[in-house]
Amino acid sequence: MKPGSKEKNTPSNFKEKDAKRMSATTQFPAADMEVTITASKQKVNRGGAKPTPGSANVDKVIEMKKKRTFKSDEALTKKEKEEGSRASSKTYSKQKVSFKTKK
Repeated sequence: MKPGSKEKNTPSNFKEKDAKRMSATTQFPAADMEVTITASKQKVNRGGAKPTPGSANVDKVIEMKKKRTFKSDEALTKKEKEEGSRASSKTYSKQKVSFKTKK
């Protein structure tokens, strides 16, 4: 049996005639909610605390690894740069998601 064959990837209780396919004329109901995603950047110097998720204005915090800065007089290996522990500053992306129902 080939890796992508139908028999291997199909569950045993699947019936071809019961499958419903989406067509170009498929209509979905109108959305009753609006989603707003906001993101901002925060630069943190070495020794400073990174922003914490779960606060009033932040749901998720992601470090932007390409935005790390290092002292120019210090020679670091690639592994040390990847770890980021000796970075003089790091930049974080703070993301907030809010839902609002339409009236």
